[in-house]
Amino acid sequence: MELDLVLDALDAEGAAAAEVMLGVAEDDFERPTRCEPWSVRALLAHLLVASNRLPVMLAAPEPPEPQPPDALVSAAGYYRPDERFGRDATRTRITTATSDGATFTTGRALAEAFDGACKEMVIVARPEPPRRLVRTRWGDVMSLSDFLVTRVAELGIHGLDLAEGLGRTPWLTAPAADVIAWLLLGDTPIDSVPGLGWDRLTLIEAATGRRPVSDTERALLSGHGVRWLTFG
Repeated sequence: MELDLVLDALDAEGAAAAEVMLGVAEDDFERPTRCEPWSVRALLAHLLVASNRLPVMLAAPEPPEPQPPDALVSAAGYYRPDERFGRDATRTRITTATSDGATFTTGRALAEAFDGACKEMVIVARPEPPRRLVRTRWGDVMSLSDFLVTRVAELGIHGLDLAEGLGRTPWLTAPAADVIAWLLLGDTPIDSVPGLGWDRLTLIEAATGRRPVSDTERALLSGHGVRWLTFG
């Protein structure tokens, strides 16, 4: 996916999420989410950590292109089921977000840091060339565009989790939904699945584990090319 389109989606989704979180009452930051054992505060802290990775990556020397070139890890490949979603990594992810969230004296302060991190991602990425490569903390070499797809996915999908925890209508933006649909379906994303009558939001919720899926529904989704990726 073109870098400019992904950056526009990142900008839109970050702004939408920050606008909501900056308006959340202090007590609501302690509400539970379906990403157990995280509260709204801890989940937002996780997104802050995820957002803060990009400036560090871009400040590092650009990695050489892997040989062969198809050894580059795609956005979908980033969500493969390996050690990054294993027990140890999950335990570390949970502990880090919980402890990081507790370092902020107020939820508002955390939301302000998150807002700043979302804006910083777009600012540092805009000047980069379309073919810029980055190395993730897992050692993957990816195109900047594909890595930013994962940042849109993190903001968009966990934004659904935050909305559920806060009892609010999901704020997933259309540009972010387009990027996530591309991640899940490739170059021919669909707005709905015949036989299900779902809109795009329901399709994303189902394909990312945010909605129960029956065997029949899974078969229909698979038949339309949905990639069953591993999301935290």
